[in-house]
Amino acid sequence: MHLKPARIVIKTQNPKNLCYKIMEDYKIMGMLLYKKVPYSFAERNYKINVLYDNNTINIVAFENHYPANGFRHQIKISKNLEMKEILQQNVIDEVIEICKRDISEKRWERLNQ
Repeated sequence: MHLKPARIVIKTQNPKNLCYKIMEDYKIMGMLLYKKVPYSFAERNYKINVLYDNNTINIVAFENHYPANGFRHQIKISKNLEMKEILQQNVIDEVIEICKRDISEKRWERLNQ
């Protein structure tokens, strides 16, 4: 089962008129995309997205723009640490590999048996 990305309409006021902007996916949570890592398994293509905000990093697998499973790997860091430095550490790549193994080992399917 695939979950659809969330949508929200945000009103913004400018001096001439009232306009609407549609924000999709993780922009609702105010998260920024750090990188996408392509991954293929069993003739299916995935993208592992690394998203972040001030003190949170989310690593989530997507297939066709929808979450590939129910797993989301989240890292909470102190506000005193520099996010850009944390994102460049090897531990982020290790969590990406865990996300890939969630898919290849079919952990979500086993959880739902």
